[in-house]
Amino acid sequence: MTVRLFPNRERSPKGDESLLRRIGWQLAAVTSLLLFVLVIAMALAVFLQTRDALLQPLRHAVVNRAYIEASELASGHSAPPPPHGGSPSGGSRSHGGFGPSTRLAPGEEGFEDGVFLTVTDSHYHILHSTAGGPTGASGHRIADMGAMRQARDAENGFFTTVQYRGSSYLAFTEPVFRSRTDDRLAGFVQTLTSETGYVADIRSLVNILVVVAVLGLVGTLAITAFVVRRALRPIRLSLERQRNFVAEAAHELRTPLTIIRSSAEMAVDSDDSDEQQRAELTLRETSHLTRLVNDLSFLARADSGVMQFRREVVDVKFLITQTVSDLAVLAEERNVSLETRLESDVHLVADPDRLRQLLLILVDNALKHTPDGGSVRIDLHASRRHVSMRVHDSGPGIQPADLPHIFDRFYQSDRSRTAEGTGLGLAIAQSIGVGLGGSITAANDPDGGAVFTVNLPAGQSLATAAAL
Repeated sequence: MTVRLFPNRERSPKGDESLLRRIGWQLAAVTSLLLFVLVIAMALAVFLQTRDALLQPLRHAVVNRAYIEASELASGHSAPPPPHGGSPSGGSRSHGGFGPSTRLAPGEEGFEDGVFLTVTDSHYHILHSTAGGPTGASGHRIADMGAMRQARDAENGFFTTVQYRGSSYLAFTEPVFRSRTDDRLAGFVQTLTSETGYVADIRSLVNILVVVAVLGLVGTLAITAFVVRRALRPIRLSLERQRNFVAEAAHELRTPLTIIRSSAEMAVDSDDSDEQQRAELTLRETSHLTRLVNDLSFLARADSGVMQFRREVVDVKFLITQTVSDLAVLAEERNVSLETRLESDVHLVADPDRLRQLLLILVDNALKHTPDGGSVRIDLHASRRHVSMRVHDSGPGIQPADLPHIFDRFYQSDRSRTAEGTGLGLAIAQSIGVGLGGSITAANDPDGGAVFTVNLPAGQSLATAAAL
């Protein structure tokens, strides 16, 4: 029993065009990702190279000044401690970053070429220092006491970054020894220079690279989409020509097959027994070719997306019961029992003719592969989201090597290669299942035999549909 719902609305199945579109999007996404990764890698390389180039003058400035003061301290020519003694104090210290360089004005009191200086003895007492910046207004402040302690332990100079009153300074701390032969510690030299300009330059560089990366991403997406579309155009054209060829060939073959069939039917009524046998053979082969042509025509329409599906509320239990009743004679001829396990009040929105065709294909396939005395069972189960139909048989099941190809066109397993089939039935069933918005799968039942499962989206109840 069916109730017509939305009679003027039709739905076409997804064909090769949707597959090409999906492949195109996947290809575009992968290509764009690779190009974007390349852009990011290049931007990172530019950033690291530019950062080192901007940082190098700062390092040269603090190292050169430190070595000058260190040579004077090692020779004992450093100035004496300031009058107030200059007690040491620890400065704030941060690890890792070296920042941008704006040089301070050379004429500012207490430093030379934008470098602040602190020279101490081995007990961290300030011998002399510049005034201002991280060394304090009077120059009696050690900017990074922790760096001096680490330099003493490491017996080697190294760079640190010092934060002072919201500004960043690159610091170089060097331990000073008496001489190459006298390893007694003479003191420490700590030089610092502002990273304000360096930080500003790095921020500008990062902003530029981010803009370039975003524009690069947009550009790669646009270029990739254009290239992929052009690349898929010959494939799309080839598939369209193939579909048209199959459809036209199927159409052209119908007329001569009809003529041959009519002639064979007339010859069957002849009195000559030999001629009757030849006519019967011709008639059988013609019937086989006619089924093949019809199947090819169906698949060609499905691939091109022109096959249309009606939208009606279908009483699935009634449809299965009616289909099983029509196949009862065929099952009896093959000595196979047909069984059903159906839930009541199962409805869905579908094309009843296509749904019946799908069920006929699956049940007929099960009957072909079920031995004498076996059984075929159709189960119907409904949930809130899906209606599930399962066709079980008691045959030998599907070989594991055949499972991945069971829905391929013209594919037949060795045990099923008979003159009866065309190898297109299950492919047609899959096209119908997809066209109805669902899916179809094949598997082996743990208890033996094969099971084909059709899952379709659940429809509205009959009462609801009638009210629309």
